[in-house]
Amino acid sequence: MDLTLLNYTTIEKELLPDAKPRLIWWMLLLQEFDIEIKDKKGAENLVADHLSRIERESNPMPIQDEFHDKKLFFHQRHPASGSDHYGSTRTAQKVLDRGLYWPTIFRNAHQFISTCEQCQNAGMTISRRHEMPQQPILFCEIFDMWGIDFMGPFPISNEYSYILLVVNYVSQWVEAIATKTNHAKVVVDFLKFNIFCWFGVPKALISDQGTHFCNRAMSSLLDKYGVVHQIATIYHLQTNE
Repeated sequence: MDLTLLNYTTIEKELLPDAKPRLIWWMLLLQEFDIEIKDKKGAENLVADHLSRIERESNPMPIQDEFHDKKLFFHQRHPASGSDHYGSTRTAQKVLDRGLYWPTIFRNAHQFISTCEQCQNAGMTISRRHEMPQQPILFCEIFDMWGIDFMGPFPISNEYSYILLVVNYVSQWVEAIATKTNHAKVVVDFLKFNIFCWFGVPKALISDQGTHFCNRAMSSLLDKYGVVHQIATIYHLQTNE
């Protein structure tokens, strides 16, 4: 208590507009005693300040900048039941509505949803932009498609000047024979006895536009066995792929 307050008279106390009732009650009570108040430094008044100066063990609660249990927040707002499964944006928004925030909340929500087994099985919120490019997948057995061509003419050796070869597109297996000419009959006989008999009838045969491949005998053979004859575009090697 301030010593100056004790010097006020009763009338002066009543005129104090800011005096609290409890303070005024103490002032009136102390006026009944003849007391002398002496100021003493707090450092010297050990008895009076003993309780307030007791040292306590410092054990402050640390402030965590990183939340290692972020998944717990998402689990609370993204329950295990399939009825309340939302997307990553909706789940993050529900966490924000609970008053929780951290800088990477939307990214963490996306990672959490992408690992949710029920969400992946249900295929929630899958739109066309989530789809893979729709490219046709050609299913081809090992000997279904062959490419055929002539090599040569080479310098004549034992009356042979050409090489007729076929390449299997799946296994890259090569069959080749030496020929004296590049006539259509040579091609037809080679296909019947070296390819059809040994590897079965293919589904498609690819060749260039040479007359030894594009002729009546060749067309008759391929039509008989139901083989598609695909003609490669000239000067465009990608046709063979």
